[in-house]
Amino acid sequence: MNLSRSLALALSSSTLTTVEGCSRVFQNKYDPKELDGGVGDSSVTWTSQYGSVTSSAAGFFMGENPKGASYGYVPPGAACTPTSFGDDLTTDGVNEAGLGAHLLYLGHEDGTEWVTEPSDEPIDISVARWIRYVLDNFATVDEAVTAMSGLKTRQEAVCRVDGDTEDELNGFVFGLHMAIEDATGDSAVVEHVGGVWQFYHNKDGLNTEVMTNDPTFDKHKEFLSQYEHWGGDKPLDDKHLPGGTNSPARFLRLEYLLHYTPEPKNSIEAIANVRSMINNSNVPFGAPYKDGVYPTWWTSFIDTQDKVYYFDWLYTPNMIWIRLEDIDWETLEAPLYLDPKHDVDLAGHVLCDFMTHDDEDPGLPVCNEEGDDDEEGDDEEGYDEEEGDEEEAGGPYLRQTF
Repeated sequence: MNLSRSLALALSSSTLTTVEGCSRVFQNKYDPKELDGGVGDSSVTWTSQYGSVTSSAAGFFMGENPKGASYGYVPPGAACTPTSFGDDLTTDGVNEAGLGAHLLYLGHEDGTEWVTEPSDEPIDISVARWIRYVLDNFATVDEAVTAMSGLKTRQEAVCRVDGDTEDELNGFVFGLHMAIEDATGDSAVVEHVGGVWQFYHNKDGLNTEVMTNDPTFDKHKEFLSQYEHWGGDKPLDDKHLPGGTNSPARFLRLEYLLHYTPEPKNSIEAIANVRSMINNSNVPFGAPYKDGVYPTWWTSFIDTQDKVYYFDWLYTPNMIWIRLEDIDWETLEAPLYLDPKHDVDLAGHVLCDFMTHDDEDPGLPVCNEEGDDDEEGDDEEGYDEEEGDEEEAGGPYLRQTF
């Protein structure tokens, strides 16, 4: 029997539109799960090799069901198909090998173009399963880039299974691009333009530490080249730094600030560094953005060496995190989830706050051990300051999410 063992964090907020971020831990070491690309007979197939903690945008456009049951996607030529919670629409996460992956919006009018016809070979994959494919299968950026170069992405739309309008049933099409990094410090930006993969890899001498939204990554680099820090003539200092909410301005600010970020002495300082930078580029609620309002709903931080996943949902006052090394994969016999929207007191390490889908205590051994609270209290911040003194490569990575 193929038993899926997972943890899932479901976050939702209902304003003009609804955004849901979820994170899950999928057990695959002891009973690997088989998945496919989600686009029919031409889909690539794989058996997961690594456990991971992820966030998901299931139900990004509508609804409040934290488990994503009301949402789906529309594969080419098919009707609205319910999402598989934790498998589809994953936007962000890290696996037990320390490989991190992130999806951000990239409008199809600005670059994202899909293959519309099925391939003759099983090499097609839905953008809704990009992150799952990467985190399930690979330990390094190099491995992921090499494997993805042989795939093709098929278009689908996010839809509402019980929708009342044609738009809800047919779904909303949006483009995405991906950033990946690993514990060695390697990173890459991956886009699908004109039906062809575009890989921007640190190994090839490219700087890929920053990614925002539109336009494509190469256009962002062209924009940077106008400024003196990157060989151009335009001055760039604290008096000339663009402060707009648009994606190129945010990209430029992050690149500029990254240049001056002090070298951290430990993991605590590293997390503080990236938090301070990303806060400078977040889009506030209500701020005009192009033809609408598209604020930053959450940020995530990943320590790829200590395998700690941090999540900051802006409608709650506290940051939460999960240490992958604290997870006893062998004891997870059913999917678990957590909905912080209804518990603003959640803070710190939240592994023991997860529940079954029937809202029952799963009885995780690590949470039932006598003195467990004292043990976790010794590591209140989610990482060890002294152990972090020796860390150089890898460290925490941060990507701005929608």
